[in-house]
Amino acid sequence: MKKLTPLALFLVLALFAFSCASSGQGSTASTNNKEKDYSQYTSLVQVLRSVPGIQVGGTNSNPNIILRGGGGGGIANVQPLFVIDGVIVGTSYAQANGAVAPDNIKSVRALTGLSATNRYGQEGRGGVILITTKSAN
Repeated sequence: MKKLTPLALFLVLALFAFSCASSGQGSTASTNNKEKDYSQYTSLVQVLRSVPGIQVGGTNSNPNIILRGGGGGGIANVQPLFVIDGVIVGTSYAQANGAVAPDNIKSVRALTGLSATNRYGQEGRGGVILITTKSAN
């Protein structure tokens, strides 16, 4: 059996990683396809607590948000990246909370692992919280 050259091995691993990331295997947690009514919530932290795959600790004004599988590669205190209607808001919960009202949220999805880093690079290493609003174009 022939040995794979380093380039061939890299290509095989890259194709495997790409196929796993594009198929979303084990890398996303989301709400059901049905739209959930978030109008009963008064803050974004309450909405996030209701989404599978998102763990929220701390207080409502200073939450600690961790995505299951969003590790951050062993780096402490890596917060998830917030993306609202395709626009990167950043890793600040306060900015995301100020940018969207719970009653205008259509869906929330957590993106982790290779799917997050392939799509958003180093910014997505702690996972990505994708928020779609009802008023999105």
